[in-house]
Amino acid sequence: MGKIINLVEAIIGLIGAFFFFLYYTGRLNYSGDKELRRKNRVEKYGWVFVFVIILLLICSLGLIIKTFT
Repeated sequence: MGKIINLVEAIIGLIGAFFFFLYYTGRLNYSGDKELRRKNRVEKYGWVFVFVIILLLICSLGLIIKTFT
């Protein structure tokens, strides 16, 4: 049961990293005011987005590796 929970957590982490990457690069289809707010947030907190993306990828892949060893 613990392996299933670890895999679900790792998958959620990878999905989160993918969403943050899409948000950071602007590939989500926002328009108007939402796009302006997204650009302002990326300009202001871009380094945080990059840090979170890297951290989520490392932790999720580490959890997957730890689960199967």
